[in-house]
Formats: sequence, C-alpha cells, structure tokens
Amino acid sequence: MAADTAAADRAFRQRPMAAPSDSVISEADLYGPRWKMVHAYGKANNLDVIEVDPPHARIGLAAAGTTFDALRQALLDLGVTDAKLRTAGIRLLRIGMPYPVGPDRVREFATGLDELIVVEDKTAFVETQIREILYGTDNPPRILGKKDADGRPLVPVDGELTAGRLRGPLRRVLRGHVELGPAPLPQLPLEVLSTTRTPYFC
Repeated sequence: MAADTAAADRAFRQRPMAAPSDSVISEADLYGPRWKMVHAYGKANNLDVIEVDPPHARIGLAAAGTTFDALRQALLDLGVTDAKLRTAGIRLLRIGMPYPVGPDRVREFATGLDELIVVEDKTAFVETQIREILYGTDNPPRILGKKDADGRPLVPVDGELTAGRLRGPLRRVLRGHVELGPAPLPQLPLEVLSTTRTPYFC
C-alpha cells in the first residue's frame, strides 16, 4: 500500500507541465486590440452624446439608457428646462455604451466641472468606470452617485429609477445651483368601482 502511494507520488511529480491555456492569449487580445476597437467604434458612431453643453458648466449629470430618460423627466418635473440648465451651467451626458464607457467623451464632458453626478440603476457600475477614467487627470471633478459629498446615500441602489424616485436626489444636488419649481402634487390612486355580475357561465 505504501509502495503504491509512493509510486503515485513520483508519477505526479514527474508529469509534464501543462501548456498555458489559450484563455490567456484571448484575454490579452480582449483587453488589447479588441478593447481599442470597441472604443473606436463608440467614438465613430457617437454613442455617447453631450445633450446640454454650456461653456461655463460646473455641474455634470450623466446617465445611460432609460435612466437618462427618467433623469430628463425628473428635471422637467422640477421645472428645470434646457434653458435653465444652460444658464446654471449644468451639462448633461447621455451614455450610449455603458461598458466599456468611452474615455474620450467622458474627459471632454468632465472638463471644467466641479461635480459630476452619475445616475444609474443598482450598483455603481458606470460610476466606477468614470472614476477610473478621470483618476490622475488635471483638476478632476468630485464624482457623486450612489453617495453624496458627505458619504450619505444619494441615488437609490434598489429597484427601478423612475422620474419620481430621482426628484429627491436631484433636489439635493441641484439646490442653490438652479431655480427649482415646487414639487409636483402626488397622484391620487384611481378608485376602483365595485360591480355586480350575475354568474351565468357555470
């Protein structure tokens, strides 16, 4: 029994080393040439769009997909039109490709900003990418998102981000920077009328 164990141990030690997996080569290709191709595609097709771009902007709001639409609606609910955004120096970025986020457009968007607020569903996925892109650049803005400047929760991490859920966070970050209208009146629930039906299909 001991001899068998020793023989198995010698065979294990003398086995040829396995060749490196092709996954290493694929990984290098993905994060090298292919990554550059993805960034080039996003830039060539203008997937990320700065929709409101006042030259003296100090605050930026960035969001992707349907969350950007909810952000727009929340701003309108607060009485903040595009004209008010331009006057207040607030820039808007619609992100068309949330992964990987295009670095060139993000750097352009962040130029001159004091604060950049990332609005996104769930975890800080886009926010983390933007932090990495702007890390080490000259005079980067303060980046807010899931937390505000004091470390308190800002953009909800649970559920869908509707315009109604974004009005509160936007009030907090935009108060003092732009004229905000009164909060819209809460919608009354629809009254369900009672009906009486005579059973007949039985």
